[in-house]
Parts: sequence; structure tokens; C-alpha cells
Amino acid sequence: MSPREAKKKPRSKRFEEHLETLEEIVRELEGGELPLEDSLQRYQLGVESLRQCQRILREVEHHVEVLVAGPGDETEEAGELEGDPESEPEGDDAQLF
Repeated sequence: MSPREAKKKPRSKRFEEHLETLEEIVRELEGGELPLEDSLQRYQLGVESLRQCQRILREVEHHVEVLVAGPGDETEEAGELEGDPESEPEGDDAQLF
């Protein structure tokens, strides 16, 4: 193993790998063949996989938002996306036309 390979941190699972794990666990639990303790362990692993899927999706969603916003566009960071009701002016300053 080269020094470069030794310094690499372990590759984290990809979204598809977490999803595949989750689908396998669902099949096992729906099969009803596992003892209770094994079912609980598999359920816990499923919850962890689900959380990882959600985390990855949030990261990807943020990355896409940054790409769509483009360089120098501060609206994404300020929460003022076009069409976002929260970014509309309030009070007497609000105009429809």
C-alpha cells in the first residue's frame, strides 16, 4: 500500500449503498423470520441508513441550490429565493403590481 493510500480516510458509503441496505432490511423485517433481538438490531441499522440517506440528500440539495444561484448571488444564503413567500415584503410596502 502506498503512503498516499494509507493517508486516505475510509470511503463513506454512497447514497445508493445506504438505500440498498435499507431495502434489504425492509425485506428481512417484512419476512417475519428473524428473532426479536435480530429484528431490533436490523431496525436500528435501517434507521441509521435512512438518516444517512436523508443527510446525503440534504447535502446534494444544498449543492444544487448553490449551483442554481450562481457565483455572487447572495439570495440563497439570505433565504430570499425568487417566489419564496418569506422573502416577499411585508406591510404597507407590499405591492401586487
